[in-house]
Amino acid sequence: SMHEVHIQQKRTYEMTFSATAAAVKKEFKGVVTNKTYPMGAGYFEDNMIEYIFGYLKLSKGVTYTLDNFNEATGGNDPYTIKYAFDDSLDLPGYEQLNCSVLSFTHGATTGLIWIDKRSHEMIKQLGQFKGGTYVVVKL
Repeated sequence: SMHEVHIQQKRTYEMTFSATAAAVKKEFKGVVTNKTYPMGAGYFEDNMIEYIFGYLKLSKGVTYTLDNFNEATGGNDPYTIKYAFDDSLDLPGYEQLNCSVLSFTHGATTGLIWIDKRSHEMIKQLGQFKGGTYVVVKL
């Protein structure tokens, strides 16, 4: 389960997750709504999906689809990922990192994710979408 509180917006979410559904109780300015979203078994929640990328055992060149629950996009907001290639990164504060690089599609965004092979952490993400490009680097 997960509980979000947005004090300034006067909005709360109480989410409960079962094997094949996510239920959301939302309160916004005193109005309560309840909705259940059917999901495929093995789905992930949008706020934590990127933490698991480094622990997946992926074969190079094979495309995988991960069901991703996101209430804001109407339920299932899947990621398509593929182990694309290996790379090494030289970042400030790190010794040289050996990385697996995943290509991904998420909605209208495509990009690459660098995963440290030793720690399994996402180190860098490059994304492109209709409105522009973004880069996220863990420092």
